Amino acid sequence: MRPNTLIICLVIVTATITSATNLFAQDIDTLDWDEIVELADTAFRESLDTIYLLEDEYTSGESYRTGFETTCLSGGISMSINLNKTLKDINKGHYGINITGMFSPATLYEGPYSAEQWQWLSDLQPKTLRFPGGSSSKFMHLRPYKDANGDGILDSIKGYGYDILELIKYYDSTDDSLQIDLLDSSSVIAILNEFNYNNFETWLKPALAAQFFDFKEDFRNQEKLSPGDNYIDQFIRLVKKIETDNPGHVVDVIVCLNILTEKATDSREIVDYLRNVITNSENYSVNVVGVEMGNEVAGKFHQDVMKFDEFEDYWNYLDGAPVTGQTILETILGEPLFLPAADRNYFQAFKNSAGFNCKVGLCAEGLDPELDLVFFSDPADQSGTRAADDWNLDLYAHYPETFAGGKVRKFHAVILHTYYAKKDWEDDIVIGDTLNPLLDTLYTCPEWDFDEMDDRIQPAFDAARMNFRGFMQNRYMASMDTFNTLLHFNMTSANKKDMWITEYNFKDEGTDSRGKVFTNRFMHGCLLQEWWLKNLKLNYSSGYRENFFTYSTLQNYAGGSQIQMLTPADKEVELTILGVDTFPYSEATPDSLRKNYYTKRTVFHIMDLLSEIGKNDL
Repeated sequence: MRPNTLIICLVIVTATITSATNLFAQDIDTLDWDEIVELADTAFRESLDTIYLLEDEYTSGESYRTGFETTCLSGGISMSINLNKTLKDINKGHYGINITGMFSPATLYEGPYSAEQWQWLSDLQPKTLRFPGGSSSKFMHLRPYKDANGDGILDSIKGYGYDILELIKYYDSTDDSLQIDLLDSSSVIAILNEFNYNNFETWLKPALAAQFFDFKEDFRNQEKLSPGDNYIDQFIRLVKKIETDNPGHVVDVIVCLNILTEKATDSREIVDYLRNVITNSENYSVNVVGVEMGNEVAGKFHQDVMKFDEFEDYWNYLDGAPVTGQTILETILGEPLFLPAADRNYFQAFKNSAGFNCKVGLCAEGLDPELDLVFFSDPADQSGTRAADDWNLDLYAHYPETFAGGKVRKFHAVILHTYYAKKDWEDDIVIGDTLNPLLDTLYTCPEWDFDEMDDRIQPAFDAARMNFRGFMQNRYMASMDTFNTLLHFNMTSANKKDMWITEYNFKDEGTDSRGKVFTNRFMHGCLLQEWWLKNLKLNYSSGYRENFFTYSTLQNYAGGSQIQMLTPADKEVELTILGVDTFPYSEATPDSLRKNYYTKRTVFHIMDLLSEIGKNDL
């Protein structure tokens, strides 16, 4: 990769607040580009960049708390941009996207009704894709793995390969006893047909009832597919499409493994299948660069289900060694559901096999939620049995680990998930003064009055701007520095580790409608753009090893919550506006045939803008 300039400026300035420009702003999204250019007062051209000046008026003395400075408009003061001669290689792996749940029938299952959305993803030219998902990857079997009828042929799978019997028994064991008779088909059918997850609490750990319900629904949807219709083949075709549409472009893939119920050798065969070492359906090689050993394994789920009380339990599990707390789990589940030590030596399978090379990433834990930092561990997801930093300190202690008699280290990277979550912003932006909440005040003025500004609503706008700016200017770096103190990303010795961030985004989970007004809106977009650039520049920050941060993947392309790049179009309004109020998206379509039309949102457009950096070697 040739050197690329490090400093990149993407600027949006909204300085003019007059009735004329307010009217123009309302109409600008309905104008053609030629009309916008015609309205421009002046055009400045420099190299490949063109700036169109639409308006240069500014109400004197009023900054509207945007941070806009008027000194440069007073005359006699020059404003300039000075580019230095320093060139840096940037990690293009930062331009990555998660595709969790993308291939399900309810989302973007391969076919004519999702071809447009597949093309949009291809046009972005992502350098990194994370497959098959995060938390949903638990219990996935992406390839045939068992011979239930003993005929010597592995049973075909569907979709992501969920097994309802496996799901029921694992969740049944979470209260350290088994109550469901899996040989009684009526019990299994009753569970499949139950739509109130609270009724599951009688036989599993109540806190996990909703999670089991989601997996159960994934299985139900999967059963609508034909045998052999599996999503790993759709993924291969997606990568093939991206690389064919963009000659010379190679997609790097990080695979998040199911370490709960997939043998280490079967996990390796998934990588071999993607790489076409084991001939895949397309006879096409996918560039798998690394694997993620589970998803957020420091959290409460893995403590409850896998008995990972400490990092050492996670390490021993991957190393094919006994895990103290799993004795009762092994007794209850037994083989083949519970993987014996001999079947789960993932380090051996991925890092100590002749002719096989694949980077291994291990899961770190978020920061202490008691600190005034971001990227913390959700208090509801904490185990409560270990000190806040113990997991990460123990992870660091294993950096030098090699195989006996050799120099090959057992893992290559540390994985973080860095969300800007409810705790980070809700109190500042939504709650404010509890006696006079920012977004609950009743106003007597007309709802839409463009002629004058209502100063009473200014605090609500200040809150988001100031909070997001504080994140970017201070809390981001303070949090990364704390991770650096624990995980030593400044190391240059042979024991050094890379950092992968395989999930990040603004997160509105747990907030009410007042908090969700920011989701996939202008402020979300501004934040994400600056965040991505911050991630890029972290590789050249003092105190860190240059280019230690190799991969990041945004959460998520489509499906799931409203923070995604694509979300379903509103059936009452947007389908008509988009011209797709037809089969199979329209209300007139029978429920059994109806599909969501996934449309681009603000997050997509931000990622589209950022894609130009990689496409054009900026």
